Parts: sequence; C-alpha cells; structure tokens
Amino acid sequence: MRAYSTDFRSSVIRAYENRQGSQRQLAHFFGVSVSFIQNLLQRYRRTGSLAPKPHQGGSRGKIIPYLGVVDRLQQQWPGASLEDLCERLAAEVHVTVSPATMCRALRRLKRGQRKRNSSRRAMRIKKRPDQTKRQKVEQLVTSMKSDEQSTGYGESIL
Repeated sequence: MRAYSTDFRSSVIRAYENRQGSQRQLAHFFGVSVSFIQNLLQRYRRTGSLAPKPHQGGSRGKIIPYLGVVDRLQQQWPGASLEDLCERLAAEVHVTVSPATMCRALRRLKRGQRKRNSSRRAMRIKKRPDQTKRQKVEQLVTSMKSDEQSTGYGESIL
C-alpha cells in the first residue's frame, strides 16, 4: 500500500489543530483509521515532520542465496520441469521452495522455462470454422436474390 501524500497529511494536521473534530471523528471524515491519526500526530509532535517513514524493505526470499545453485541445476537439466528443479534444489541444499518461487528465481536469472514441443505444436494448430458469419450472410443474400429472380416477385423476403 502506498503512503498517504504530504498534502493529505497536512490537511489532517490542520483539521486537528483547528479543532474540527476529535481523532475518531477526523478518522471517519478522512476515511482513515484512528491509529493512523494517532501515529501521525505523535510523529508530528516529536519530529515536526509530516513525511512518511521510509520503506524498510521486506525479507529476502529464501532462494536468493542459492541462485547460483539454481542456475547450475538449470544448465545441467535444461528440460526439467519446475517441480523437478524444486526437488533437486531440496536434495542439494535442503531448502524447499514452491514451483512459483522457482519460476521467479529463473526469471531473475533471465532464464525462462522452455515450453515443450507438444505445447508448441498445439499452439500452431488452429481450428478454423468452415465458414465465417460474413460468408454465411453473403450466401443467404445471394440465394434470396436468386429466389427473387426465379419466382418473379420484386419484393425481397428480408
């Protein structure tokens, strides 16, 4: 979730300082939680700053230290599935990861998972309908015109 803008924060502080409502009322009015109002006021009183705290970052993935091993496994078994690579990694470094994590690691290494020939063949074969709608309509119109001419009626059926 993105941090609230400094303009928004300053309007919350101004509203509180102008006694336009309690913390709970301001939270309801601005559509934020009461704890956000409390923490913002507390930070403003301590530091005088309205700026949001810098992002601290998340935890590193457990596969990151083993990207070299993943790269070597991919080179040794280029046709291995993601599940196979997960099993081989678990056997070698005793770290279990999901196929999704393995896929992200391969993407990070710029080595996408190769598609198998069977799926490529299936992609190449496209089933085409016998006739498109346009062809069917054209055929219907021409048949109606020929019916008109053969019966001698000047009015069309459409």
